[in-house]
Amino acid sequence: MLKTYSENYIVDFRDVDRYYDIKIPQLLEIMGTVSTKHTNELGFDPFYLIRQGLAWILYEWKVDIEKTKLYAQTIKIETFAVDRKGMYFIRYFGIYDKDDKLIGRAAAKWVVINTTQRKIVKLPQEILEAAKINIEELNENQKYIYDMPEKPLRLEKRQDDFIQTIFPIRFYDIDSNHHANNVKYVDWAIESLHQHEDFLKKYKVSHLSITYKKETGEDGDIICKTYIDNLRTYHEIYSSDNSLLTVLEFKWAERPQ
Repeated sequence: MLKTYSENYIVDFRDVDRYYDIKIPQLLEIMGTVSTKHTNELGFDPFYLIRQGLAWILYEWKVDIEKTKLYAQTIKIETFAVDRKGMYFIRYFGIYDKDDKLIGRAAAKWVVINTTQRKIVKLPQEILEAAKINIEELNENQKYIYDMPEKPLRLEKRQDDFIQTIFPIRFYDIDSNHHANNVKYVDWAIESLHQHEDFLKKYKVSHLSITYKKETGEDGDIICKTYIDNLRTYHEIYSSDNSLLTVLEFKWAERPQ
């Protein structure tokens, strides 16, 4: 079984923005697909946990990306997973360009819940054994990926200076779990900046941190509160009943002129 897994992907027109920079939501989806394929290679199909009354829940994403001008290029996504005391997995990703240069890294923190009790449970032992990896055997790039900071994004105590944007929850925003898909929160946060002085035309994402607090279904709208601090933006996303759903932070870099 492959403790690490990699796959090439040709960046399509739908994956990039008007400036041919890869869109962060699409990058998350590409990495998610590679993650699923690795899990299959380890012997666990997408319904393995469901048959046991369990489910994966995504708690957090962190992404650093240096090179984004990737349209029509072949990138390589490499992934491996490390457990933390059997209570959650951190799945790490390396993003490589066509010259096999590391241009980005990411980490996604996953927990397993009992779907009846809706409580976090320990990771199944068979998955722990299948994915177990020796950190000492990682190469230089993999160790750099593994060293990605784990400090979670915290809720900031802000009352003023928020830009508030309301988005309707659309039919295709809801996934097979009957909740808004995890990637949609990134879409909403980025789109909330569109109204602010051509911000998205001037800057591109270089870092993303996101912590998921609560799921939301298809009823009502979502409210995105956005705070801009130079090349850092902070976002809180709420349901229509004012429940906090997600906290996000982006760091931005200037687009080349």
